[in-house]
Amino acid sequence: MTVPDVSVIIGAYNAMPYLTRCVTSVVEQTIGQDRMEIITIDDGSTDGTGEELDRLATAHPGLLRVRHQKNSGGPGGPRNVGLDLARGRYVFFLDADDYLGAEALERMVAMADANASDVVLGKMVGVGGRSAPTLAYKEHLERTDVFSSRVYWNLTVMKLFRRDMIERLGLRFMTDLRLRQDQPFCAMAYLHAANISVITDYDCVYWVFREDGENISRKIKGTAHRVRALGVMLELLGEHVPTGRQRDKLMYRHLVTELRTVLSHLCEEELETAERDRLFAEVKRLLNTWHSESLAARLPAIRRLHYHLARQGTLEQLCAVREYVAQQMARNGDERLRNGQGLLPERVLIEDGLAYACYPFFRDDRTGIPDSIFECTRELEAVHRIDSAEITDSTVRITGHAGLRRVEGDTLDVVTVLRERRSRAEHLFPAECAPGTAQRTDFETEIDLATAVAGKPLPEGVWDLWLELRIAGLAHRVRIGHKKGERVDGRTIVHAVPLLGGTGVPVALYSTAKFGNLTLDLGGSKYRPLGDFTVDTVSWAPGGRGCLRVEGTLAHRYAGDSLRLLATGGPAESRAVPLCFSESSARFSADLPLDTPGEWTVSIAHEAAGCRTTADVAAPVMPAVARWYRFGLPRYAKPLRAAPALTVRVGTVDVLKAVLKVVRRG
Repeated sequence: MTVPDVSVIIGAYNAMPYLTRCVTSVVEQTIGQDRMEIITIDDGSTDGTGEELDRLATAHPGLLRVRHQKNSGGPGGPRNVGLDLARGRYVFFLDADDYLGAEALERMVAMADANASDVVLGKMVGVGGRSAPTLAYKEHLERTDVFSSRVYWNLTVMKLFRRDMIERLGLRFMTDLRLRQDQPFCAMAYLHAANISVITDYDCVYWVFREDGENISRKIKGTAHRVRALGVMLELLGEHVPTGRQRDKLMYRHLVTELRTVLSHLCEEELETAERDRLFAEVKRLLNTWHSESLAARLPAIRRLHYHLARQGTLEQLCAVREYVAQQMARNGDERLRNGQGLLPERVLIEDGLAYACYPFFRDDRTGIPDSIFECTRELEAVHRIDSAEITDSTVRITGHAGLRRVEGDTLDVVTVLRERRSRAEHLFPAECAPGTAQRTDFETEIDLATAVAGKPLPEGVWDLWLELRIAGLAHRVRIGHKKGERVDGRTIVHAVPLLGGTGVPVALYSTAKFGNLTLDLGGSKYRPLGDFTVDTVSWAPGGRGCLRVEGTLAHRYAGDSLRLLATGGPAESRAVPLCFSESSARFSADLPLDTPGEWTVSIAHEAAGCRTTADVAAPVMPAVARWYRFGLPRYAKPLRAAPALTVRVGTVDVLKAVLKVVRRG
């Protein structure tokens, strides 16, 4: 019997009408029905799910198998049954509510085979308002592991697993765990996988929000189930990952997701006092058992405070902080608590170079919570806007405003930092600041590129621009440019500035493609002069007399009237005319008279700051020979097709030779 490449396991309980779309999406996979099997388990459904599975099995004999059983109370039992029946080299678990992209299995199996992967994550997307995991899919990865990537942020089981690994480890779902049965199974697979792959360039799994609210994660209520699930995962990591940074990285995920939910239920769910106290004591035991100072230091300040109170405080204190957070979010519409990010308070104190979030119980003698719990220096939020950014002669001038959110104080110093992208070399330039506050200070920076480094020119390179905001011994940096005023023209302009000995060096102040931040290209490594033009038409201008018309497009603007259409006919012979541009586009044209005998090579020249850069013109289609009379004598201009650059030979027709040639032909 042929071994299928992949066994798709679908557990189904009251999954109509979603089930039909789910199974159909598997049947129609591009991998082909001969390379897969579908195993479905009807977990005691009462809505016609079982009957629909039987119908589908009849419609697809030999492809789809159905097992009927009494309700097991969760997805783990049906999945375990499916694993016992599976024959494929790989298994893929699919919930009956969800469905696959047409190429999902083909792409995932190919990825696993090419890279000897034990686990493959195919990109998940939410449907119907459901939020799918995103952090695990930031990068397309052929080979990674659980510690070198963000895969651990997705512990759902809808992935491709190598079945040999599952059987070698004896992996099965914990059926006595009512909530988050995926997590122990997936975590163990991650920890023991020889290789993990991530597919981000194709939507593999569509994660559906059920309109009837019957998604299993939404149906199961209660604090006790969540405390148990958190305990299982902390103990699993404690047993299988040694103490240190790697364990901290994985446990961090549970402290900013599951712990938050547990504490929310403890504070908000109506529980009997004895049960509430028992569960809070269990949370304390778990956190103190697996606590490390390095783990606590990774947490944002608000999470660190929750964590500290859950370990050493009282439930009343914990609920008071949670109420404060709820009020802050309601007042400010603040959604930054998602994915473990912090929430700064209404007031931030700067002291001795550190920032402290003034949350409830900060420096409260009754609680004695250490200041380190409230330290939020790395979470400070800088705000800025650039109102102008321009280059004049050799000087870069930038104006705008900057500040630190919720930081109190009257004095903020602003320093512009140039950091070279490759070497990481830095040069700092203090800005002129108007009187302001820590939350808003207007600034102006002028950097003379000719004298920027101790009176010498700034070295060539690609220099990213930052602001360093200083207050009370603290220095906070922010990349600048992504916030621009309406008057800032974000288009790139290529300049030539006089530096050493008055020699012109190309420079461009541009906005990065991804984030729109300001970067200075000095020396033309990115914006090389005339490395960005195309010529699409070469013709003769109306009116004759050998006037060559060249038309094309430039990708970027150039400062001033610095571009010419140039023809050279010898060491001392040249002629040039300026390029003419359309106001609304980068289209250019120029009419260049070529009426003097000789061979003329045509190029575009950038002339500024005593420096000339040229680039040859290549004609996409050569014009025909031009003919005209000068002083009663016939002249011609003939493009030379064999020349590497556009070259035109201009000459006077020898009348006697022309007449003799006509006579001979006659």
